[in-house]
Amino acid sequence: MRTPKKNNPGKRENQATGNNSIGQYEISFNGDQLISVDDAVCRYIGYSREELLSMNPLRLLDDRSIDAFARTLLRKVVDDKEDKRVEFRVKTKDGQPKAFIAELVEFRYRDGSPVSVVVSASDITDSRTSS
Repeated sequence: MRTPKKNNPGKRENQATGNNSIGQYEISFNGDQLISVDDAVCRYIGYSREELLSMNPLRLLDDRSIDAFARTLLRKVVDDKEDKRVEFRVKTKDGQPKAFIAELVEFRYRDGSPVSVVVSASDITDSRTSS
């Protein structure tokens, strides 16, 4: 069973984004369910943990972000050397748009197939709105 190496989560994106780490979450491989989510992510987008765990998290993303998520996951599974970072746009519970970089930290496998991925996220909203 192949599991990509676990690098120092957050190191590259924190260097690139000025240490704006949001937190971590684990999402099912097909993206339709959060398996776990930390308090910081809940605060960042304004939903309770219970709300997030009961919803399809892809509903929080715009269409381009959904496509980028799917492409990045598939490329990373096929080639471990592929970039494991992707930019997302999300709407918070109060409707505010946010931008963040998500780094695919660790894939979890069952019977040789990926079932979920742990993601570390960093806020880049300010850099996107000031450009």
